[in-house]
Amino acid sequence: DNGLLGDLPSFESRLINERVVLKETAFRHSQEFKFIHHYITQSNESGNEEFLEQIQKAEGWFDYRDAILRIQDQEGNNATRTQIPKSNSLEFQWNQSVFKKTPKSGLDFSDRRYLRDNFSYAKIGNFDISQGLLLGQSDEYESLEDRLTRLHVSTGLSRDNWGISLDEFYFHQSKKHITGLTLTSNFELLRLMTNYNYNNLQDNALSTLKYGVAINYNDILSFSTLIEEDLSVGRNLSRAYSIDYLPLNNCTIFNLTYIESVAADQLLFNFVFNFGGDDFKNYNSSLF
Repeated sequence: DNGLLGDLPSFESRLINERVVLKETAFRHSQEFKFIHHYITQSNESGNEEFLEQIQKAEGWFDYRDAILRIQDQEGNNATRTQIPKSNSLEFQWNQSVFKKTPKSGLDFSDRRYLRDNFSYAKIGNFDISQGLLLGQSDEYESLEDRLTRLHVSTGLSRDNWGISLDEFYFHQSKKHITGLTLTSNFELLRLMTNYNYNNLQDNALSTLKYGVAINYNDILSFSTLIEEDLSVGRNLSRAYSIDYLPLNNCTIFNLTYIESVAADQLLFNFVFNFGGDDFKNYNSSLF
């Protein structure tokens, strides 16, 4: 009467055996607070009697009573000036990191495996702050700002095959700073890097730009180059060319690097031996 040729069978869920696996990515944010006290005992000693007494002991030849180390942040190069003074200071650190946890395909239901083996972990972001405070005699400093040493802010973000990072050093007394910005891109056969630095600690501000390319020609050979330019005067500071030879036996790496710079030209040879470390499989050229 209703025009249908027949009746549809009733649906029974028990006849259906279907399993659907859903994979989700988890993120974790962690942070830590640190208070570090830097102190050098007897850093104001003069002469060589204390040093002679120390090296004659059985503990060894390490000289921890180094008066130069006390003012290394003032007398050294940029690498040491960005450090906290070691004489008597307090350093505060606030470090934050974001991690990504992703399931590995095909390993979800494998037996006799640790939980860590079924996932891959990656650090995808960070934001770190470090500030130093001098703890000398109160009559040496007129205000709290006079006690503050350099402020260091470091942050970065990475995703898949690219990354960006920023480093900023600010010096309270001189009101000057050092800034570094780095961009990286990693592909299967190609790596790219660009780095910009600005430094006005000296009378003349310095702006430099580094850019490099690394090519994995095959499993045996890789080539890389790194160029640094002074943007203030518009000239090249250095050019570096590197070749890496990785034998298939995974035992050694031979590296040949040629560097042209304003100071001198250099030809470098380097052999790396594999003693079973996992880092050897992911070896990269030392240029960047």
